[in-house]
Amino acid sequence: MNAWNLIGVAAWIILVAYLIFIVINIRQRHLKMIVVHGKHRSGRTILLDLVEVIVFCAALYGLVYALLRPTNFTNKAEATVTYQYQPLVLQTDDKHSYYAEVRSGAGKNSLMHYTYWVENAKVEVNSNDATVSNGSSILNMHFPLPVERQEANLDGSANGQGICGDD
Repeated sequence: MNAWNLIGVAAWIILVAYLIFIVINIRQRHLKMIVVHGKHRSGRTILLDLVEVIVFCAALYGLVYALLRPTNFTNKAEATVTYQYQPLVLQTDDKHSYYAEVRSGAGKNSLMHYTYWVENAKVEVNSNDATVSNGSSILNMHFPLPVERQEANLDGSANGQGICGDD
């Protein structure tokens, strides 16, 4: 989760806390007005209630607009896509070598699970978040389902190094 998501979650929590504060504050103010002053209505109390509710509605409108507004993905100021590439580390067994290991999950709508190493770190992703391609083309390399245990020998460039791309 990035910082903007945390700011948004914090804003929603503050808004809910403010709503609770408004309800408690309005109730307390009206009870005090009835018990202490013996009045059922007061212009000052109603004005304070309206100001608190208007501030809440403005904040709610702003958060809902920020949450549901349409994003123009072609506008570089609103959304950008970056790709980072890291060289894969060649893994070796007794029988062969590979850059990425591919496993399929169990079930009717199973996911492919890819395991690879980059810079001394083991990375495991599923097919919802990544694809495997071979050669210099970006075309996906499809594995037949179900895959009990299949290892892909990938060669991402002419020098024999595999390449890992992250969105």
